[in-house]
Amino acid sequence: MAISEQWAELLEPGLRSIFELQASALAASSLIPVLFSVQSSTKEQEHDLGVGGFGDWHEYDGAIEFDENEQGFKTTYTHKEFVDGFRVERKLVDDDQYNIISARPRGLALSAMRTREKHAASVFNNAFSTSYLGGDAKPLCETTHPYSPSNATAIINEGSTALSYDAVVATRQAMREFKDDRGELVPVRNAGSTSRRETR
Repeated sequence: MAISEQWAELLEPGLRSIFELQASALAASSLIPVLFSVQSSTKEQEHDLGVGGFGDWHEYDGAIEFDENEQGFKTTYTHKEFVDGFRVERKLVDDDQYNIISARPRGLALSAMRTREKHAASVFNNAFSTSYLGGDAKPLCETTHPYSPSNATAIINEGSTALSYDAVVATRQAMREFKDDRGELVPVRNAGSTSRRETR
């Protein structure tokens, strides 16, 4: 084994530890877990499939009437891999400049977390863009979201009011009017949530 390979292997565990500590510290202040349902995956692609609601129960007359859900929209998540790295010059090791070396994995961790935050923010930054479509072939914020593949009745979740306290209250009240594919009211979480998968 060459000398350069030996010192590189000696450095690796310490640098990895610095990277992981910095990444953990930055992740603690991230809003991603609040805004997204983050799940692990080992697949190249994951799919979400919408499922319609059930109708009201019927009075029992000696036989049970069985209901069926309508299959909703299918959303596909295709995972991408992101990488970056850095080199440690032998001279820094020879001159015992480990403080300089250790700054690099901290910077790499910051870069990784910043990239992650930008991708999360892009969901909202592109919420009105027709270049980013969901399973129903509509942007996240749209005036014509269909209830289901068979029910094209429009669901409107695109507003034009300037952001204010009153506008947020009005929007939350309007969300309580959301209905399922059969036109029945559905419970909506006050905070709202967006599902997106992440490969780890």
